[in-house]
Amino acid sequence: MHMSVIQAQLHQRGMPFLLPLIVFAALVEAVGAVSLVLGYYHAFTARVLLIYTLLAVLLVHFVPGEPVQMMLVMRDLSLMGGLLLVAAGDTGALALKRSPLV
Repeated sequence: MHMSVIQAQLHQRGMPFLLPLIVFAALVEAVGAVSLVLGYYHAFTARVLLIYTLLAVLLVHFVPGEPVQMMLVMRDLSLMGGLLLVAAGDTGALALKRSPLV
């Protein structure tokens, strides 16, 4: 999705500081994904992404009148379930660094 489309959608919902929020969201998603794939502090990363996804659901995607947004809510709820499994589990012997939070 193009940056201007995202900014317009968030501006309609009254979100302040659009560009910093979008850049922060992209960084959290990118760094979190790489950290999970490599197994680097997987439990901590999963918890951070869980909180991030919950905030995204509540602040951005939860629009009961829009079917597409509600579909994104369902997608994010399934992602949160997977993140809970990652936070509770073990990455195994191939992890770069085991999380002390497990």
